[in-house]
Amino acid sequence: MPHFDGIELLQWAKERNKQSKFFMITAFSQILGNRKPIDMGADDFLQKPFAPEELFNKINKLIPQKEESPTLSSQDHYCKIPIDDFISEQNPKYDIYIKLSENKFLKVIHKGGKFSEERIIKFKEKQVEHLYIRQEDFHIFVGFTNVLCRTVADKKISLAPPKIMRFVEYTGEIVMQQIFQSTLLDVNKFIDAKQFIESSIKAISNEECLMQVLDSLDAHVDSLYTHSVGVSMLSYLIAKAMGYSNSKILFNVALGGLLHDIGKKEISKEILNKPRFKLTQNEIDIYESHPLRGKIILESIKNIPTEVITITYEHHENGLGRGYPRGIDKKRINPMAQIVSVADLFIELTVRDKSQPNVYTAIEAINRIESGQEDLIDENTIEALKSLF
Repeated sequence: MPHFDGIELLQWAKERNKQSKFFMITAFSQILGNRKPIDMGADDFLQKPFAPEELFNKINKLIPQKEESPTLSSQDHYCKIPIDDFISEQNPKYDIYIKLSENKFLKVIHKGGKFSEERIIKFKEKQVEHLYIRQEDFHIFVGFTNVLCRTVADKKISLAPPKIMRFVEYTGEIVMQQIFQSTLLDVNKFIDAKQFIESSIKAISNEECLMQVLDSLDAHVDSLYTHSVGVSMLSYLIAKAMGYSNSKILFNVALGGLLHDIGKKEISKEILNKPRFKLTQNEIDIYESHPLRGKIILESIKNIPTEVITITYEHHENGLGRGYPRGIDKKRINPMAQIVSVADLFIELTVRDKSQPNVYTAIEAINRIESGQEDLIDENTIEALKSLF
């Protein structure tokens, strides 16, 4: 510097702004001599080189934490995204953050700013594995565009914000209390899946028509929404266990799991609540029409991802070509639909409802799927399911 060295600048600034915190970083500790940085006006000090965690810890000590309000609004929530997912994001349409502590996030990339692959590499060199975006930007990240519906719902009634939030809260309640509470699922995986599914629900919450469809599904039969949330969560976990890590792919499989039975909203409660073995042939035909009905419903909602529609249409196909509605062979079944198919079987066996009064433990359900469905399901998918428990 032309007029001051770093120490003189620190002392000059400290004299003029006694309320601010000053942090000294230097690669040349010898210039300090026997003097302590704090004696010269610094509030704390780090010598290069240092780990990012050291800097974060120092900053957290210097800047007092604000007390968190008991309830956080949605804009205070952040979604954790694997850093590799940002490689293709040269000019992101959202702010990107790094997590400093449990309730503190630092913005590192501004909306529309340049995010080069070189910068990602530098983050990874500092052991940063995840970056964060705001909850309300998640739908942009996964490419889900909120649009108005065309012809799906019989009644064009907008859902009020409290009702939309009920879906999010209800989802969390289902996941926490009704589905996996008695299994051996790893807690960290459980929390990861729960947060991702809740983010996915929030991402579609502004899609008026889709929320109407979910609302009608929830109201049609008590267990349908519970089952769908369970399938969504487990599909996400299975996909991750199989090596899928891209958030957009995981969003599609999670949304596909959530919507896989959407066609059942057009089938009578009497048929849906009746045990399968008691259905007449005519009732079986009606029941087995739900994948096609679901496909038609989702195709009438603009911008629903094609893969989500395919999952809904193919989740009851099987490896022997004896599934429905088309009876296609294993090679033609969408891989994500195969994942949802296995998740669907597992949740059906482990979550009690009127058509399935007797439920099994996770291990019992897996053994039952393997022994009774061995030739029908994808072996890699079942192995991924087994690895979770």
